[in-house]
Amino acid sequence: DKWAAFSEADTLNEHIADCFGMMVKQFSNNEDAQNGSWEFAPEWYSQTAMTAMGWEKGYIRTFLIPQDIAKQPDKGPKHMNNLVPFLTKDKDPQDGHTNCGIPNHAFYLAAQSFGGKTWDSVCKIWYAALIDPVFRAPTNQTFKGWRQLTTSHAEKFFGEDGKEKMDKAWQQVGLEGNRLL
Repeated sequence: DKWAAFSEADTLNEHIADCFGMMVKQFSNNEDAQNGSWEFAPEWYSQTAMTAMGWEKGYIRTFLIPQDIAKQPDKGPKHMNNLVPFLTKDKDPQDGHTNCGIPNHAFYLAAQSFGGKTWDSVCKIWYAALIDPVFRAPTNQTFKGWRQLTTSHAEKFFGEDGKEKMDKAWQQVGLEGNRLL
């Protein structure tokens, strides 16, 4: 259905924006992947709002899996097993933020595996995938298409080891590979 495809592409848009935002944040703070913060806008919600909602954290989104999801503002899934359908029960496109935690978590896992500064590894991979002409095809603006592109570019930049690291990150969020259409 075209609306489901639109919603999945919209989710990828949110994911890619999140990743580049995270890289800029970590670059600005000179953080590496292992010791950097993986939360967006950590003080977004006031203490009053956090108390009212029963939250322990005030961020908008995190690339990590919260220890206690009930006490966190980011309720989005981090694994394909928990994917929210891209269309609502009324066949309306789902908000693009709903499922972006799945590829965001894969990005985090890849960054952990590559180590070092995100802009020296996963940034190069994500940027190359983003500007790849193959990504322009709507059939490739899917989680599986993005997985394939990032894995392909990981191999181009970092050889077989890079490909394996990227493969493992996507597998850990439940997204198996497939070829691009």
